[in-house]
Amino acid sequence: MVLTRLPTPEPSVFSGDALNFLEWSTSFKALIERRCTNTADKLFYLQKYISGEARSVLEGSFFRNDDEAYDQAWETLNTRYGHPFVIQRAFRDKLNNWPKISSRESIKLRQYSDFLTTCSNALPHVKGLQVLNDCEENKKMLQKLPDWVTSRWNRHVTRQLKQTEDYPSFKEFADFIAQEAEIACNPMTYATAPEKSQSTTGVKTYNAAEGSSKESFGSNPVKCMYCEESHSIHKCQKLLGQPVENKKRFIIDNKLCFGCLRRGHNSKDCKKKATCGICKKYHPTPLHEDRPPAEKTSAHAMQAEEANRSPTQAEENTSSLSCYVNRGGYDCSRALAPRHVITGGDYEPYAIKTDLGWSIVGGTPRVVRSTDVTGLCHRISVKELPPLTPASVIRALESDFKDTNPGEKSISQDDIQFLQTLNGRIHQNIDGHLELPLPFKARPQLPDNKQLALVRLRHLKRKLEKNPKFKDDYVRFMEGIFKDGDAERAENEPEKGNVWYIPHQGVYHPRKPDKIRVVFDCSAKYDGTALNDHLLTGPDLTNGLTGVLCRFRKHPIAIMCDVEKMFHRFHVD
Repeated sequence: MVLTRLPTPEPSVFSGDALNFLEWSTSFKALIERRCTNTADKLFYLQKYISGEARSVLEGSFFRNDDEAYDQAWETLNTRYGHPFVIQRAFRDKLNNWPKISSRESIKLRQYSDFLTTCSNALPHVKGLQVLNDCEENKKMLQKLPDWVTSRWNRHVTRQLKQTEDYPSFKEFADFIAQEAEIACNPMTYATAPEKSQSTTGVKTYNAAEGSSKESFGSNPVKCMYCEESHSIHKCQKLLGQPVENKKRFIIDNKLCFGCLRRGHNSKDCKKKATCGICKKYHPTPLHEDRPPAEKTSAHAMQAEEANRSPTQAEENTSSLSCYVNRGGYDCSRALAPRHVITGGDYEPYAIKTDLGWSIVGGTPRVVRSTDVTGLCHRISVKELPPLTPASVIRALESDFKDTNPGEKSISQDDIQFLQTLNGRIHQNIDGHLELPLPFKARPQLPDNKQLALVRLRHLKRKLEKNPKFKDDYVRFMEGIFKDGDAERAENEPEKGNVWYIPHQGVYHPRKPDKIRVVFDCSAKYDGTALNDHLLTGPDLTNGLTGVLCRFRKHPIAIMCDVEKMFHRFHVD
């Protein structure tokens, strides 16, 4: 009765991991294959207990229900995942790809130990794993371990070499690592991540509310650097009562920080700025200055005959700054002339008022509490509108009804330069062909891209060797361009800076698979530049589709033909 209440044992699902194949195949044959007599049932359960890559491998075996299909499926699985070489390769790959374990990662050391034990248990059944007994393989595994484990293993190896003159086996290594992992994971001596150490030599912490400094431990009695009495410099009333210039001179002469009154750094790099005990701002209490509160001011823009301005109101007080600008100002330096300036304390921003409103100028301290600062920024863009004339009004009204010329093409400055270059140097050679120069924007100093061309040539060579038809078509095309005079062999040694090698490649049209076109890649970049980057494109001389269709109906008879090679045939000077 007790056995009938236990869960029904069943094998796990195999997803294609060669490390789990032996375990899965043994459980499947013991729990499924031995109990099933019908081949169709065996194939059904085999399909049920595989997934992922393994299932895709056997997709074609489940269309039949005979013994041959079942045997063929197991033969495929044994070949793909159960071969000893495949299994030992999977074990070794996982060992080689195991990440480095640091000295305080005890849990990861135990995980590595568990896998080494698994390899040790599989060693008698997988012949290829016998290589793990070699000392060179052991050296690779030691590189994954912390230094303290490696040192202990070296002592163990030294003792055994003196006693038996044999290097320890892999099983001994796995047992040794298991013991060290157990010690490292002991709850009493469990290694955790290292904590940041604190210095024990007089670390001071500053009270932001009182502006005082306290010694955390192990320091001498506090002594003021200004009056040499037994109190902190932050509580020195004598320094507080000095004029501002005397305070600055004392701090500069003693090389103190303006943010915390300590030596060794300046206020720009200060990470522990003191808080004033009077105004609660970020500066030491002795540097506090009593300023009268700023008066509330308002300003109104004056209406002048030569200016187009609307009233502008600006309000300023100690806690907020608002600026309401409806319209006004000119895009000129006169609009930025300062009308009123409110200066702040040392190293603080200042406010400047111009005809466009108020602006805050200056930097902010590096260490600022986000809860203590509220920023409000207004962006104003001012430009002068062109005068409105009757001609501009008429032009704007006519623009909605003016017919544009569809055949009109605009011409750029580059196109003008292109035409000027060709008009001055185009001529007819002795063969009757037009000869034109390359339309450079400016004569460039080109780098030597022979290395790039050779790399592309090697790629093309491999492609020609793999595809005989592609090779025959390519050779036939290149022979044709030499025969027709479209290209010639370069005999002279090229001058440095005046040579550019053009890679080429062959392409087929999808509708013309037997006709190859060799394309010369003038846009190939080398050292950040390409030949096309230095050439002018010239004006667009292509006929528009609308004009072509209209001219097609101009005469009673229209003729269509297939042009073999459509490009301008001229020689390059």
